Amino acid sequence: MDLPNTPKRVVVLEYAYADDVAALGLKPVGWAREADVPDYLGRQLAGVPSIGTRAQPSLEKILALKPDLILADTGRHKGLYAQLSKIAPTISLNVFRSDYQGQLDALGTLGRALGREPQAQRLLDEQARLLAKSRLLANKGAGGLLVAALPPSNLFVLHSRESVIGDLMGRLGRTNLSTSAGKDDNLYSLDLEGVAALNPATLVLLVNPGEHNVLDSWGKNPVWLRLRAVQSGKVFTFDRDLWSKARGIQALGQITRQAVSSGLLQDQPKR
Repeated sequence: MDLPNTPKRVVVLEYAYADDVAALGLKPVGWAREADVPDYLGRQLAGVPSIGTRAQPSLEKILALKPDLILADTGRHKGLYAQLSKIAPTISLNVFRSDYQGQLDALGTLGRALGREPQAQRLLDEQARLLAKSRLLANKGAGGLLVAALPPSNLFVLHSRESVIGDLMGRLGRTNLSTSAGKDDNLYSLDLEGVAALNPATLVLLVNPGEHNVLDSWGKNPVWLRLRAVQSGKVFTFDRDLWSKARGIQALGQITRQAVSSGLLQDQPKR
């Protein structure tokens, strides 16, 4: 998209955009958010008005902010694109359901649109170096893993190897057993029998402290207790807001570092 001027009043409708725009040194004038947001974004965007949730942004609130650029998602905001475009030029990318490379490409697009291409390239180079360095620590003999988000419900939501985090795990040298081939989404639910059929050597669980989740019922089930990962103590837990929702360049760096510091890449849980 060719913009007449370099945008200064940007509204972001996804956390990946909020992350990337902040990393590029620009504070958005409005953002879509839920009550629970990744901690670092809450700090960086303190005082930035909410324009509704990511799934249901308020067109009235966006209009009132007089943006000169809106950043939307191709899937989540498909039905709003025409209306958003009447308010301000709107860039729509697949950031909500992309893979790892898709997130990097989105940052490159934002760098060009915001007149901050050198800054975007620096961030991309830093992440590439971090990934390459971290991959050297991966245990090549480690078995396959599953990455699953545990929302406050009875769902066990797999992040397949085609998702951002699932793809990142593969690039870091860990084999993700879950694929979305033949499915409608790169995140999908699996029941306990399905998990047992894959029987991962490692489990990566994305949870928020204090929330009730599916492990409240699965945790004492003999099927769960017989899983290789559970029996060997290779169950890693990470913050769901960061690992499952954020997706921007800052989040990718934090997640990569946590994969190392936790012992996940080395297949050696830190006690």
